[in-house]
Formats: sequence, structure tokens, C-alpha cells
Amino acid sequence: MNEKNITKSTLPFVIGSVICAALLALTVQTTEKPIAENMRVATEIAVKGVFPDSAKFISFAVDGKKLKAVDSETSKKAEKMYATYDATGKFSGVAIPAAGPAFKDELKILYGYNSDKECIIGFKVLKSTETAGYGDRISDPKETKFQESFLCLDARLNSEKMGLERNIETVASGKKTNGSQIDGIAGATVTSKGLGVIINKSAQRIIPIIYGNLSVLQNGNK
Repeated sequence: MNEKNITKSTLPFVIGSVICAALLALTVQTTEKPIAENMRVATEIAVKGVFPDSAKFISFAVDGKKLKAVDSETSKKAEKMYATYDATGKFSGVAIPAAGPAFKDELKILYGYNSDKECIIGFKVLKSTETAGYGDRISDPKETKFQESFLCLDARLNSEKMGLERNIETVASGKKTNGSQIDGIAGATVTSKGLGVIINKSAQRIIPIIYGNLSVLQNGNK
């Protein structure tokens, strides 16, 4: 086959590849904004679930031990958290995403931290495949003892401000003895214990960063 024939035979494939690439780029452009908007709305709903009185939130990205307001230059892979503010603009607290293994699969949550009270004040499940009627009971308001653990779950820092004073952990139902313990759910032991591990692992690392950047969070993006 001579050079002209090779060119004629490969030209349609080249043109087809160019068209496919153009269509793919167009698809990405047309779906990127709706996906981003859906994520923004879902995040807003989750943040509101943890901080019902929040009027707005600002996304911050973790950069080493610093927090920076998310902007167009922030990496999409950056670890984020959401500072919340009331109607007067006063800083309310931080909604923190966290994830880890539960009974069946990964459990993704968003939990709230109140820096004034130095405690965790609630959580919302973002993703769970836990068994209906068992593991999913961590979201059931009827599990009053379990839910009451999050009215103000002790998350005070140690004297070095490098971690929590006490580990956050889930204990057997009715066996709670201090403010950093979560009253577990009988019949959903693995999931409720997994939740405690997820929160403790995240809080031990993230809350010292929040403490070191309180003025940044309180000022928002002013």
C-alpha cells in the first residue's frame, strides 16, 4: 500500500477521533455546571441539617495546617470543610466531612463542630449502604440515647492543642460514663461503633487545624 492509499484509509479514523474528542469536550462542558450546582445544593442541605440556624456557609480547603477559602485555583481534590454563619454574619461552627468503614461498606458523614462549646453537635449521613432496620438506625430520631450523645459530644483539645483531650468512642448502650462517649445502639453495634471511630479519627486531626485558624474562619471571606 503506497503513501496516498494509507492516507486515504486512515483519514476517516482521524476525522472520527477529532469529532469524538470535540463531542466529549462539549458533553463535559454542558454537564459540569449542573453537576457542580447539584453538589452545591446537596452540600447546603447537609450543612443545614447540622447547623439548622445557619444563613450561609463558606467552603475552606485544608492546606497543611492552614485553611484557605476555596476559589477557582483550589484543587478539586483538596480536603474541604464548611464554615457556617448566622443571619448577622456571626461564625457558628464548622461542618466537617468524614468517611470510614462501617458494617457493609464505607460510611460518609458530615459532622458539626462548635468551637465555642468545644463539642460536636450532630451529624448527617451523606452515603451509607447499611442494612435497613439495623445499621441505618444511626439516623433514626427514635434512638434517643444515641442521638442525645450529639447534643454536645466533648471534643476539647489537649493542653498541647495537638489532639483531643479524650478519644471519642462508642460504648455499649447504657454504658456511657463521660461526655466524649457515644451511647451505642443495640442491634447496630458495628455501625454505631464505626461512626465513633470515623469521628474520632477525623476530629483528632481536623479540630487542631480549626483551632489554629479560628480567626480566618470567624472573618469568613472579608
